[in-house]
Amino acid sequence: MELQLGELAPPVLLVAMAAALVGFTAFGLVGFGSTGFFVPILVHFVPLKTAVPAALLLDLVATQLLRTRNLAEADRGELRILLPFVLIGAAIGLTALVRMPREAALLALSLFVLFYGGWLLVNPRIRAAIPRPWAIPFGTAGGFFAALFGFGGPMYSIYYARRIADKTVLRATITTTLMVNVLMRGAVMLFAGLLLEPAVLFLAAAGLPSMWIGLRLGRRLHERLNDDQARRVIGLLLLVSGAALLARA
Repeated sequence: MELQLGELAPPVLLVAMAAALVGFTAFGLVGFGSTGFFVPILVHFVPLKTAVPAALLLDLVATQLLRTRNLAEADRGELRILLPFVLIGAAIGLTALVRMPREAALLALSLFVLFYGGWLLVNPRIRAAIPRPWAIPFGTAGGFFAALFGFGGPMYSIYYARRIADKTVLRATITTTLMVNVLMRGAVMLFAGLLLEPAVLFLAAAGLPSMWIGLRLGRRLHERLNDDQARRVIGLLLLVSGAALLARA
């Protein structure tokens, strides 16, 4: 059932603002995490088909605000390897959107994210890089889950964190990957009319100030943390995101 604009009570808008602040602080810090906080919180108050497009609009604005810096700092060699598989996974995910048992897929993703987040939290140092062929499963899975749930960032971060040592380059590469994915998903949702619903536009507009503040807070935190601390934060964010996904599942 479509959510009507008049059903967006002030408490729901306050929840959207708070969720955007937390999500985009995480986004500014490590380059992902906005949807992992925004959607699981907001979906308790609005339908999923309203929460996901609203989150995508905020992600679209955020990635465009950071585009110039991220393109300059990102590891383009790693992007060229991973992005084709991200797009393949997204195409599969969009095809399966209305056919797949989403609860089972969400449960599997949440358990995997919880496991890896816990492992990274207690083992923050990169001991060995994984081979580039691992881009195939991680890129495809990331694109797939992003298409289904708007949540592919953990899959990209898991791969890139074992390939890129510098935390600034790591964040920029993750964010650039998300930007490409968001643009593609945005085009599909626009074609389907999901981005033009008044409730979606109103929720996204309510979250814009919090998004801007969160990005600034996240970037300041990023500048104060060393590489090991940043990886621990990634692990903690994965744990929180995984727990939120598990609760949703």
